[in-house]
Amino acid sequence: MVFEDILEKIGVFGRYQQRLYLAICLRTFCSGMITLMHVFLAGEMAHWCQIPELEIVNCTKWSLDKNQCIEAKQSVAIPPAGSDSSYEYENCKRYNLTGIEPSDWFPGLETSNVTNDTLQCDAGWVYDTSQFKTSIVTDFDLVCDKKSLPDLAQSMYFVGILFSSTFVGAFSDKFGRYKVFLFLITTGAFIICMTGLSNSYVMFIIVRALTGVTFFSAGVVGITLKIVSPAWRTFVGNILNFFWCGGYMLAAGLGYFIRQWRILSFVMSAFPVLVCLFIPLLSESPRWLISKGHMAEAHKVILKIAEVNKKNLPDEFFNNLELHDQDKPQAKSDKQPNVFDLFRYPYLRLKTITLLFIWFITTLVYYGLSLSAGDLGVDFYVSFFVSGAVEVPAYIYVMFALDWFGRKLNLCGSLVLGGTACLIILLIKAGVWKTVVAMVGKFAITITFAIVYIFTTEQFPTVVRNVGLGMCSALGRVGSISAPLIFIVSDFWKPLPFVVFGALSIAGGLASLLLPETKGKNLPETIEEGEQFGK
Repeated sequence: MVFEDILEKIGVFGRYQQRLYLAICLRTFCSGMITLMHVFLAGEMAHWCQIPELEIVNCTKWSLDKNQCIEAKQSVAIPPAGSDSSYEYENCKRYNLTGIEPSDWFPGLETSNVTNDTLQCDAGWVYDTSQFKTSIVTDFDLVCDKKSLPDLAQSMYFVGILFSSTFVGAFSDKFGRYKVFLFLITTGAFIICMTGLSNSYVMFIIVRALTGVTFFSAGVVGITLKIVSPAWRTFVGNILNFFWCGGYMLAAGLGYFIRQWRILSFVMSAFPVLVCLFIPLLSESPRWLISKGHMAEAHKVILKIAEVNKKNLPDEFFNNLELHDQDKPQAKSDKQPNVFDLFRYPYLRLKTITLLFIWFITTLVYYGLSLSAGDLGVDFYVSFFVSGAVEVPAYIYVMFALDWFGRKLNLCGSLVLGGTACLIILLIKAGVWKTVVAMVGKFAITITFAIVYIFTTEQFPTVVRNVGLGMCSALGRVGSISAPLIFIVSDFWKPLPFVVFGALSIAGGLASLLLPETKGKNLPETIEEGEQFGK
């Protein structure tokens, strides 16, 4: 009996599957929110050196308000910034005011007449809290020679995701889908709460890496969804994208109203608790139980699903409950196809390398644009919210456009459009129009993200499809790890990130023309068919 035959009897998408799907949707919602919350936890603030020599000076006798007093002290105690800086004054240096008494100071004092000596910010920093009240930048003084550390922390989150995507599938095969899913959702809320309790930068990046491990459950989700019949899998997979967008946009809303990073972490940790409410309602995957030979337990789970779905099973149903050949683990032969076969044949090798390149580019540009959405010259929170909102029409487009125009044309067009937008951004001053162009790029790369998974599974032959997809996904995670790091390098040349995003995206679009169209085609089964497919 094929497992799909069992589903026909117990319900292809009944109440039980709907409960499971809702839990997965909420999990995806939380993942979208948690993945991109970093821009609010590590919000960059204008900062300047603390000036202890002028702390006791009261500006009221010159009729200066608080902001005017700060400006007057900065003009005296801090050197002007260079022409390539977005700030008026230096962030990491101040004048040596030794010898100047507070009583000698007055607005407009020419410090250069007294000293040109500068010091590093030996007394700490003052932060502009008009946008963020607190962030890890203020609590751990991640500025000046430590200014790259916030971006490194986000990369560590993606390192956690890479670990999860590599090992979660194997763990779920060994210990069961339900047990691994249970572990992820119960530990996730606790770990994200620990983010707000971090008392050092080291603790913060460790917690963020662990958050990446627990909140990336795509491997488990994909396997778990096999309890849904094939006719429903495409639909439920597409709908998950919209829950990701919802979490993305909610992060902007919570960040707007909660501007202290520790409190924000605690509030966000409450959302995964909602997923935990589904634990008593779910059970182990019956497909996994049958594949492992746990027939008695599979019997109980199938009865539970049928009962929840209000389906009656005949008494003789379980007499034939055994694995069809396609559900059994394949017996080992002398030579089984493996990842090396993807590189052994010239055309298959070309397609594999092209897909690896496209996966790396897609995640690099997607997260690069997402993480920089607040730096476009308009309201930080609005631009971040819109960056999430433009994904909604992108996913709607993909649901129809793949059948209208095919995979290849859509993939090439979205990559070229996204790359062109990234390059045009460099020519526009910060403001509304720069934001509009950036959102066009985000719309395009989201389309790419939605297409590349489908297109990849259709390119690889069945015997190595999971291996090929896993390899591409792993390199995609390397792309996401690289995205924050590119912004670190931008200290040497500010336009660099968008030059890289634009050039690579266009190159990826052109490279996609090397791949064969798969719309309406019989997909390859063997390595030999994979080599011939598309020639």
